[in-house]
Amino acid sequence: MDSFNQDFSNLPDGNIKDYKNIGNKIITLLGNSVKNDDSNDKYIFDLHKNWLKLINKNYSNDYHKYMAKLYLNDKRFTDYYDSKPGIGAAKKLSSIIYNYLS
Repeated sequence: MDSFNQDFSNLPDGNIKDYKNIGNKIITLLGNSVKNDDSNDKYIFDLHKNWLKLINKNYSNDYHKYMAKLYLNDKRFTDYYDSKPGIGAAKKLSSIIYNYLS
């Protein structure tokens, strides 16, 4: 979590706006996916990948998989995703990531 916060603190102002906009879009799409079984999985994956690239210039598939694990194994991340779009969103996002990185 500390390295995540450090990466975020190094964002230029324009990237912070992009980061927040993409993050909000991911939350909205995940909410639709969880509540309505609306499948925008590839789009969610691509948005999430771009979102991570904004904070980590050394993005890799392994990094993305690591984040997917955190969404399930770190209560802070699970609570964040499950409280925003709805229960099951963290699991859904993790599944989407693994599906497109397999």
